[in-house]
Amino acid sequence: MKQIVFFVLAFAGWIMLQQHINMLDPQTLAPSDEFVTINNLSIHYQREGVGNGDPVLLIHGFGGWTKDWAATLPVLAQNHEVFALDLPGWGLSDKPAEFDYSIEGQANFVLAFMDHFNLNQVKLVGNSMGGGISIFLSTEYPKRVEKLVLIDSVGYRHFPTQKLVKRLTRFSMMEKVIHAFLPDFARFRYQTRWLFGDADKVSLADYQYHYLPLQTPGTAAALVTMTKTLYLDSIRNRIELIQQPTLILWGENDPFMPVEHAPLFHAAIKNSEMTIFSDAGHVPQAEVPDQINPLLLEFLK
Repeated sequence: MKQIVFFVLAFAGWIMLQQHINMLDPQTLAPSDEFVTINNLSIHYQREGVGNGDPVLLIHGFGGWTKDWAATLPVLAQNHEVFALDLPGWGLSDKPAEFDYSIEGQANFVLAFMDHFNLNQVKLVGNSMGGGISIFLSTEYPKRVEKLVLIDSVGYRHFPTQKLVKRLTRFSMMEKVIHAFLPDFARFRYQTRWLFGDADKVSLADYQYHYLPLQTPGTAAALVTMTKTLYLDSIRNRIELIQQPTLILWGENDPFMPVEHAPLFHAAIKNSEMTIFSDAGHVPQAEVPDQINPLLLEFLK
């Protein structure tokens, strides 16, 4: 009993100490002209290739941000006007505690982003959760999407642990626990070797940069809200409704979205083609860009 009390007190003390972590100001981490206000939210985005052709919109996944496309955006910009945004709650964008973080809610925000830049029709490229958002947009607003690329997309997998997580978020202290853990999250991911297919090629510094935006204000509160509203398989019944030409790309070593899901997408989407990358994980556009970029250029042209 004494050991349990000691552990609880030590844990509580650690949380209290971590609450004084200096959070990062998003406005100091990117140029001012990479921010735009949409629906009263400050949104970080990148835009290249203005005037170069049909617009392409890149949508990151859960835990991602615009930098996930660092090796993709400039290549596509040679032939297209390319946009990448940090979704609300992620990257350097605002992270409101009160927001609809469901796939549908985020998709409708992406639509507002498109309207802001007068993008009547785009070619969508979505990774992971971004794939789910792209599927919703492609089926709910089919005239707004010309072509679709799904990279290790959500859609078929149900996460049974979400019910448990939702119960935990009922406790008021969970936001403080999450906030305290954020500075150590990159190291945790590095030690567990998650995310990338060949983890030995990725340094701790790479992970720290990838998860740097988690240390901006509002992250913990936004994550708590997400657990209550975000169901990554909510668009499952929409997959077979996709009519746009679709390119399916997948990392064979993906620990989150099993490679077995790729042929399910391929079979459900009539006008689709599929490529598997043997040496990649959940974010193949960042791991094997030399293999992915030529496929994207050919498909999107």
